[in-house]
Amino acid sequence: MFSAGRLTVYLGPAATLIYILFAVNAWLAYPNTFGPANNNWLSDLGNRDLNPNGSEFYVIGCIATGVLVGASFVGLLAWSQSSTRVQRYLLTFVQIAGLLGAVAIVMTAVYTIDQFEAHQFWSRVINVGFAVALFVSPFALRRRGTRLWPLIAISALGYCSIVARLVFPDAHWLEWPSIGFLLIYMWVIAVMTRTELSGLPMSRATRAKLA
Repeated sequence: MFSAGRLTVYLGPAATLIYILFAVNAWLAYPNTFGPANNNWLSDLGNRDLNPNGSEFYVIGCIATGVLVGASFVGLLAWSQSSTRVQRYLLTFVQIAGLLGAVAIVMTAVYTIDQFEAHQFWSRVINVGFAVALFVSPFALRRRGTRLWPLIAISALGYCSIVARLVFPDAHWLEWPSIGFLLIYMWVIAVMTRTELSGLPMSRATRAKLA
């Protein structure tokens, strides 16, 4: 029997691996010195003017990542079964914010950084969407007996890195830790969801199949 939680368990980590794979390929094709020490945005990898031979790798990677991240947030619906009434509202808030951020990831690939104004708009939507998701997640996913500190830690670090990007817009290198924390966040909620699914009572249909 299919469980929505599997979307989070499998597609969240898959999104991070795909992003890293395509970003590395775009980086290898980048013709000049590139990196946080050079104050580059990661988005520079998708710049068709600066990276003519590698930009498409980054564009494809971001589109795939956005789609998988969106599906992963849909999968958080599995947590609603053990949620209180307030937590169901918070969980919906996290899902909407995460889906907004996921759509924005795709749109930053459609409007690459060489189309700066449109790209900057969607980059800000990413920041807002994931800042909300990071801030609310520990409250929405808190359960008795659940080890919550990894989620609290990575959410706090990710949230602070997003705020830092807004406060210091000329420090382009801040995009690197910000995205890094988001990638780790996807793994943390995947592991937590896997644990949550293993502790949920089986449905009657599932019990009948196993009987």
